[in-house]
Amino acid sequence: MICDLDSSHKKPYETLLLGQFKATSDDLPLSPTVPDRQVLVSVPCSIHSRKPPLNAILKSYLPIGAQCLELFARNLLPGWTSWGNEVLKYQHVDFYQKVEDNIR
Repeated sequence: MICDLDSSHKKPYETLLLGQFKATSDDLPLSPTVPDRQVLVSVPCSIHSRKPPLNAILKSYLPIGAQCLELFARNLLPGWTSWGNEVLKYQHVDFYQKVEDNIR
């Protein structure tokens, strides 16, 4: 279905909100500057409400050793705390393909 961006139907885009704890200690590393506006594009997924993992994209904006939290998460990400009532939704084995080991 193709529709206008101001249509009342489900939007083909989302707003991503990033937050950062502001430390009061001067010995903590500062995070790189996050742009005010940036467009991220991905191929739509056929699984309802499945979002692409953004940890690789966001890594360049995080200080080394950052403790990250994803709110309303629908899957687990390595090194992140995932919070929400559907965190394990896409962790089921049916969402993965078995890769044969061809080591000789």
